[in-house]
Amino acid sequence: MKRLFRRQIYLNLQLTFDWSIISSKELRQKLIGYYRTSDFTTKQRDIYTRELLEASRNVWNTRFDGFWESNYEDWKERNNYDSWGNFNPGDLIGYARPLDFEKLKNDSEYHYSLIRIRNISGWYREISMINMQKKAESILGDISKELQD
Repeated sequence: MKRLFRRQIYLNLQLTFDWSIISSKELRQKLIGYYRTSDFTTKQRDIYTRELLEASRNVWNTRFDGFWESNYEDWKERNNYDSWGNFNPGDLIGYARPLDFEKLKNDSEYHYSLIRIRNISGWYREISMINMQKKAESILGDISKELQD
């Protein structure tokens, strides 16, 4: 999902923007609340990242050969970083070769780590981003109404 807020934008707005020019108090509060939520969302992302790294260090790296391999070099050559938006991170493909595929199929610790990461991703990342997106859409609708009035 696209990043729906930028913490630095909010910090700059706090210092430089005269919030009183927004005549609707409700809209003003929604905008401020939206950017304040970024701290919470960032913490959720950090929890997910920490769990992912923990699983890769303690579970996955003992079950795979070359765990973090990818087509990065090929991908890097095909993408232009000088032109923002002219590269596609979705084309980056990571892969891992199991040391013992048959054993991996019945490895409860490995299965648990996958389920845990999937659940954490859902609760800490996806649901949070869906809520942020709904708030952003609501705010954009309010801004449209404000501009029409």
